[in-house]
Amino acid sequence: MSKDQFSGLDVTVPAEPEYLQQLRRLVRLFAQRAGASEAMIADMVLAANEACANVIVHAYPEQGGPLKLRAWETENRLNIEVSDNGTPVAKPAPGAEGGRGLELIRSVCDDVQIEGPGEYGTRLEMHFAL
Repeated sequence: MSKDQFSGLDVTVPAEPEYLQQLRRLVRLFAQRAGASEAMIADMVLAANEACANVIVHAYPEQGGPLKLRAWETENRLNIEVSDNGTPVAKPAPGAEGGRGLELIRSVCDDVQIEGPGEYGTRLEMHFAL
């Protein structure tokens, strides 16, 4: 498949840890086919993994639900979106580990947009300049 034939990524999986490795591979493949540098690929995989892990840990407290991962290219940038249909993002208890995921994501992305949490879940969009 040539780069011109590869338009993006759009997958939905159960929000379960066993899917993280597969999702990282898909993000890596998308970024490689889009011509990203190795450094950008590493940042994209890290950010997507962290966002997906946040959905797994925080979005569905009692019963699981869907985790949606999308990636697409626009002029001069690559974009990744991770979304869920779950509850608002939980804040870690005082003194507990965690709570640095969004900080990590923001540190490797050129722009991050968050919608929600709301009635229909949370959507995190991450942008990487080419």
